[in-house]
Amino acid sequence: MVSDFKIKIDNVYIDNQFLVIYGRVLKDKYKGLFLEDDKENRYDVEYFELKDGLFFKTRIDISNVKYIYPCVEINDEVYFVDIDFSISSKLNNIFASLYIKSSSNIIKYNKKEKRFDVSKNSFINTITFEFQ
Repeated sequence: MVSDFKIKIDNVYIDNQFLVIYGRVLKDKYKGLFLEDDKENRYDVEYFELKDGLFFKTRIDISNVKYIYPCVEINDEVYFVDIDFSISSKLNNIFASLYIKSSSNIIKYNKKEKRFDVSKNSFINTITFEFQ
């Protein structure tokens, strides 16, 4: 069943204008994972296997992106993916106020929409996120 497809994000950070995500697939029978931005550009993940399971990494240019959705394609159907976060990821799906930032961008996870929200790093955005 697709509704039980989840990924676990182990590490997420911003490197210049790139969002870098390391994680693992919790149901490895589905290997059709990719990320999609608000302009419907697809970003493939690179898989690698370790003794603990199937892991992935991806690097996404976020300079002109508002949202990034983790998705899986199964039988020509695209589904949004549920995410669990490791403690080391600095984001989680419990506290909506958590975010990561670089000199130019802020990333938050939007649990309701199952996506990463990308904002420009500005004084107003930082204050807004701090007061949430």
